[in-house]
This record gives sequence, structure tokens and C-alpha cells, in this order.
Amino acid sequence: MDSETVGNEIVDEVNMVDLENETIQDGNPLAKCNGCSKILKGGDRNYGTTTLNRHMKKCTKIKYADVDQVMMDLQVSKIRDWMKYLNPDFSPISRNTAKADVDEMFKTEKEALKKELANIPSRISLTSGMWTVCTSEGYICLTAHYVDSNWNLKSKIINFCHMPPPHTGYEMSKKILEFLSNWGIEKKIFSLTLDNASANDVMQAHLK
Repeated sequence: MDSETVGNEIVDEVNMVDLENETIQDGNPLAKCNGCSKILKGGDRNYGTTTLNRHMKKCTKIKYADVDQVMMDLQVSKIRDWMKYLNPDFSPISRNTAKADVDEMFKTEKEALKKELANIPSRISLTSGMWTVCTSEGYICLTAHYVDSNWNLKSKIINFCHMPPPHTGYEMSKKILEFLSNWGIEKKIFSLTLDNASANDVMQAHLK
């Protein structure tokens, strides 16, 4: 079986391989785990990094604070290389800069929507839903429906956030009222449409 040493591939970027032992056998790249020394296939177009990622999560001898973060950093690195290939003048930004830009954009759009909701002559109808995901975390969503000054029907999700327990009708009513007060539209509500969950009966009674 012929083998040849290859250069710094994707598998090296997650600090999982020993480059001196990284070889290609039968056209398949091999990687040696630095934790348990197991030989794995991965790093090319056919195998990618799925096998390596799966092994990293179950190998007890690899000491990573956050395996998911390692793989995320790997993906970001490859995306940057791809963008640089498409546009040599591309200058990547840090995650902190991206977060700051998104936060600033959100604040700008929210202020614009608050002004629009404050100036419309009509009232606002709401729909709301709450559900629990497989991790037992609760989330609540509030959507505003209204007709703008040009007689266009619009629907905007004005809140989507984590809803900590207890998920009682009283607690949900407090959360909804908090949303409305934050948007300054608590006096402009025409209706609130909900599903048939029993907690919603208590919630609408409190909101009234």
C-alpha cells in the first residue's frame, strides 16, 4: 500500500492530527488522533470532517474546553479563505465587530418601527404563541398586525425571546405587558389571538 505525506489540511486545523503521521492510503487521507492515537479517515471532499468531529466528541483522551467551538472556528477559517478567493480585497471582521453591527442595526430598525407604530391611526392586533423545545427551554413570540398609513397590511414579529418557568398564565401576562410597554403600544391594542392552551385563559383575564 503506497503512502505519501500531505500538507496542512483541514484536519490539522483542529489540532487533532500528528502531521508527521498524516498520510494518504488508497486515495483516502488518514489522520491520527493526538488523544487515543486512533487512525481515522477524513479531511478530503468525500469524508470531510464529520468523522473527525464525531470522534472528538466521544474520545475521552482529547481535552478540549468546547469541541463545538473548535469546529466553528474551523468553519469560519474556511469561509474566510473562500471569501478571499472570490475577492482578494475582502477584509474579514471579528465576531465582536459583527455582533456590534447586528446590535446597532437592531436598535435602528426597532426605533424606526416604534415610530411607525406610534404614528399609525389604527389600532394593533396581536398574535402570540409559546412553546417548549426538546431541551425544556420555553420561548414566547409576539407578532403585531396593523394597517399602515398607506393602507398596507403589515405583520411584524416584535418580540421573540426565552421564557423562563413557570409558564403560568399570570407570568405570561406579565411578559406580554412588558413587551407592550417596551414598544409603547399598550394603549393601542385591538385584539390578542391565542391558541387553546388553558394558561392562555388566565393570561387574557389578567391582561384585560
